[in-house]
Amino acid sequence: MNNDASRELPLCPERLQGAAREAWERFSQELADCGVGTQLDSAALELLCESYAAHVEAAAQVLKLGAVWVERQEPGELPKFTHSPYWVIQKNEHKKLVALLTEFGMTPSSRSRVQAAPKSDALDEFLTKYTG
Repeated sequence: MNNDASRELPLCPERLQGAAREAWERFSQELADCGVGTQLDSAALELLCESYAAHVEAAAQVLKLGAVWVERQEPGELPKFTHSPYWVIQKNEHKKLVALLTEFGMTPSSRSRVQAAPKSDALDEFLTKYTG
């Protein structure tokens, strides 16, 4: 029985758009080049791409609007400072990204713990079948 098809990531889900779709194309190619990633990993990859897109979008807003906002106060009161909601999103997505990237061996420290599934090719299958 040939399980090569299950060793490959599926095509990008239709619902991923914009930065998430671009992340899928990038990450799935990088994983394929390293021999990592199967159909079983598609849900985790989808989460990685969604988190990456949310992080990128939030980071762009933080760059544009700043990480700290000044809350309006009544005249004569001292100003209150608060984190931008975009900064909060960026920070939360950063944590998720590190965890998901680690799962795929896409960080320097985690890379040594992830092993690629050996790929078989037609010659290997032929030799196995006819030489025992």
